[in-house]
Amino acid sequence: MSIDYIDIRGTAASASLTIDYLTQQFIDFFNLLKIDGRWQIVSKIFYRIPKP
Repeated sequence: MSIDYIDIRGTAASASLTIDYLTQQFIDFFNLLKIDGRWQIVSKIFYRIPKP
């Protein structure tokens, strides 16, 4: 797994991660909010890339 980017603006953030598996790769995109001092994931989408 690798962290592609993290962008923090005040109490909002977005991040992208790449996860490699034997037969596929996932690119995950997260939106986060800082609520009561803790970062919480509020949404996630992903893109799957099949490996040949």
